[in-house]
Amino acid sequence: MARILEVEVMNDPASVDAYTAVTSTGGLGIKISTKLAGSVESLQIADIGCGNCGYYSYLNTLYPNSFFTAYDASSLMLEKAAKTTGLHRIKLVNSYIPDSTLPNNNFDLVISSLLLHQLPDHSALWQTIKQIGKTGAKFVVFDLLRVEDSNEAWAVVNETTEQAPDVFKKDFFNSLRAAFTLEEIQQQLLEAGLVATIETQEIYPNCSVIYITGTL
Repeated sequence: MARILEVEVMNDPASVDAYTAVTSTGGLGIKISTKLAGSVESLQIADIGCGNCGYYSYLNTLYPNSFFTAYDASSLMLEKAAKTTGLHRIKLVNSYIPDSTLPNNNFDLVISSLLLHQLPDHSALWQTIKQIGKTGAKFVVFDLLRVEDSNEAWAVVNETTEQAPDVFKKDFFNSLRAAFTLEEIQQQLLEAGLVATIETQEIYPNCSVIYITGTL
């Protein structure tokens, strides 16, 4: 199935409410935590596409002395994030990438969860990581992989989100169609000049996620 773009910025109140309700305990976002080393050092950590910050209880445990700058293009999502996080050691920033106003070479760790598939231009993420990360900084990106056809996408949605609101099911379906393939992401990294380790994991029948970890 060819990639079909979805709405890039989640500014529909019904979608934001549904997403927040379903991911109130972290949702798929907590999976990125399994690829983070954790540290008691005081690190500067950037999160590109933070959404409602549903998995920040995990991040705070992994990095108890670090400071987070969480970026998202949706003001509604950031309103949810402010309630979720309580803003302890977290700065929320409304930003649409690429964004030349973001600080250069400022962060020790750059993370991004479930953003890549939303971008019409994938290079926005990779260039932003290169822009804001320090030399030697780690980066970890987590996302869905595209399913083979629409029937399989609906099968995944129906099997995994039976109790979710219809608007969430539709958004999840659109995300599965908008995601990239493993081969496409490998090519993206090559074009961006980034060296990374790639792992994939099947989380539901015919539905896999990808973990991308590297050093700048």
